[in-house]
Amino acid sequence: MPLLQVSLLEVVVLALCVVWFVRSARADKRSPLLWGALSLSTWILSTRLFGFGMFGALFSQILLLAGHTGWEMWRERSRQPGREP
Repeated sequence: MPLLQVSLLEVVVLALCVVWFVRSARADKRSPLLWGALSLSTWILSTRLFGFGMFGALFSQILLLAGHTGWEMWRERSRQPGREP
C-alpha cells in the first residue's frame, strides 16, 4: 500500500519538524498540541494526498512557519495603541 511506504529519513525529518513546532509553541505560550497537529497534518497532506515527496513536505513546513509569522505580526500590529481596530 502506498500509504505505508515511508522511509526512515522521512520519519526522522517529520519528527524534527513536529518537535520544533511544539517547542516553539511552548516558548510563545501557544498550544503545542495545535501546532504539532498542524505540522503533522501539513506534512501528511503534502506527501500522501498531493504526492509532493519529502522536499514538498519541507516546503509545506516553511509555508506553515511563514503563515504563523505573518499572522502573529498582523495580530501584534492590530493591538498597537493608537490604531483603530
